[in-house]
Amino acid sequence: MVTFIIILVCIFYHPNKAIIKKNSLFSQTEKIKVINKNNSNFIHLNQRKYNLPFHPVKIRAIDNKIFFIDSGFLYSIDLSDLHYQIKKIQIPFKTNEIISLTIDSVDKIIFLLDKLNTIYTYDLKNKSFKVYARTLPIKNKIEPQYIDIYYSDKLYILDVAQNKIKYFAHNIIYDLKQPRVNLAETVDIYNEFSKTFILERGNILKLIFNNKLESFLIAQNTDRYSYLNIFSNNNLKNIYLSGGYNGNIISVSKDTKKVIGNYYIYENNTLLPVYDLCIIKNKMIILAGNYLVVHDKFKENEFNNLKATEKNDLLSESLNKSKLKDFIVPIDNYSSLLPTYSSVYPGSRRLYRYGVHEGIDFFSDPTGSIVVDQTTPVIAPKKGILIRIDKIYHEMSINEHQNILNSCLKSFTTSPTNINKLRGRQVWIKHNDGVITIYAHLSQVNKALSIGDQVDKGDIIGYVGNSGTTDGVYKTKSGMHLHFEIHINDSSKELEYYLGKYLTIEETMQIYRKILN
Repeated sequence: MVTFIIILVCIFYHPNKAIIKKNSLFSQTEKIKVINKNNSNFIHLNQRKYNLPFHPVKIRAIDNKIFFIDSGFLYSIDLSDLHYQIKKIQIPFKTNEIISLTIDSVDKIIFLLDKLNTIYTYDLKNKSFKVYARTLPIKNKIEPQYIDIYYSDKLYILDVAQNKIKYFAHNIIYDLKQPRVNLAETVDIYNEFSKTFILERGNILKLIFNNKLESFLIAQNTDRYSYLNIFSNNNLKNIYLSGGYNGNIISVSKDTKKVIGNYYIYENNTLLPVYDLCIIKNKMIILAGNYLVVHDKFKENEFNNLKATEKNDLLSESLNKSKLKDFIVPIDNYSSLLPTYSSVYPGSRRLYRYGVHEGIDFFSDPTGSIVVDQTTPVIAPKKGILIRIDKIYHEMSINEHQNILNSCLKSFTTSPTNINKLRGRQVWIKHNDGVITIYAHLSQVNKALSIGDQVDKGDIIGYVGNSGTTDGVYKTKSGMHLHFEIHINDSSKELEYYLGKYLTIEETMQIYRKILN
């Protein structure tokens, strides 16, 4: 039986009070509880300290039970159980990386969202799962990309691809009436009665009310990462923003529309990243680093009028502790700019093959400022050893390509064998500490290179193409791009852990921008 204990190493801090020292924390245990797994200081087993790439991504609570998502799975903790057992709830379906959850507290139903837009329900009363909604490929139309879900009076869905906030009513999906608003850079939503709050990349918070759009928070600190999550409920006076690698939570008054508080979580003197939070009754429950922090007797006005800020770059610190540093962009044309739209990043849906995108795509920029074609060289982003280089490559036939796609749709997944074929002509480089990078859809490779050769940062390893794609199969020159993947801590031939697996697309974008900056 796995048990939990209270450990005395985490500090809940806000700037108007002295830091609670380790030796005085014992007297504060009625306010601070840190749940610890297997005496390892981890609530998450697969990460060392709070380094990339894995951590829990979402947490919600109902009654006295906590539910959170970690590595694509659903877990629960009963706070009334003094042993604080973590229970893994088995989902009886093949899922594609669960990344979000929300709870209908009236009917006692948990809604789960995966990266292929599939929504599942878990009935807390009879402990049963159902597939609530599944998105299938749509020909000649923009396919939806669900980023998050939220339940208040009904289930709301954020669809950044179709630029809509949607909702379910009587098992039918509808578009929420809204003013003209660009949702392409929206990372989370919160709905309260007739008000919809929108959190955008760049720490911009907007409000839709009475079919009017108002922007009422732009973060002052331009060096901060974008917050990724909104939390509030009808009983709270404030909205709480968390996520990203800022190491804090900020509270915003719904009435005055001003930032009124900063929350920081420390382990001894080390600032921890805050991934998500929820508030239920008088408890604020926080995912921070490896820890689940339960702040008892929480009061909203306790942290008013705080002005202090931290400027620690937690993402850079984490990357420096891992081996995900000193990379350059693998294509010269993008040396000073990365794509801004989420659909080309790891974690975005690929409904045509019913799979999840595992890399970042570098296309020509729609404005024409960046041109990518078969003459564009692909370069090694870091020193490493070649472990694959496709000098000989034969493009698939149209029938073979279609049979692969049919197989994917039939099984609701893309097998490792099929994804390998769909990458087309490839080069693989093995870097230090188990990091492998993949360069796909190439038109040709550097024939002077062979398996086992060392390549240095900036060496040309091939040229952009469209091999393995529908355009390549039909022998057109359309769709030329580089598909670039980073795989981490993985010696598996099937490359199980791509950078961004089990993380939200927005967080993955933050990581890629930092790595390739």
